[in-house]
Amino acid sequence: MRSLPRRIPHFEAVVRKYGKDQLAYVGINIAHEQDPYVVPFMKQSGYSFTPVRDEAEKRGNLIARGAPTNYLIDKEGNIVFSNFRTDEHNHRTLELMINELLDK
Repeated sequence: MRSLPRRIPHFEAVVRKYGKDQLAYVGINIAHEQDPYVVPFMKQSGYSFTPVRDEAEKRGNLIARGAPTNYLIDKEGNIVFSNFRTDEHNHRTLELMINELLDK
């Protein structure tokens, strides 16, 4: 989780451009030993994503090969984009991917 806060602001900068009725930003914690860190981090950070705890038996088609693993999922639950990163250099790429989903 130590590297996670460096990436979150870049996602957050893009996500805040969309309404809550358009986009949901969910963070799944796969490192259960970090659970005590996640809740205080969320309360202090002001980030808009919803943290949830990974439960392997409920994972379905979401396979995390490492952390972070990113997915853009459409309203029907289909993975449309995966294995991408967002940083200070590619905000526009994430915007284009989200816009493509919203235009479906």
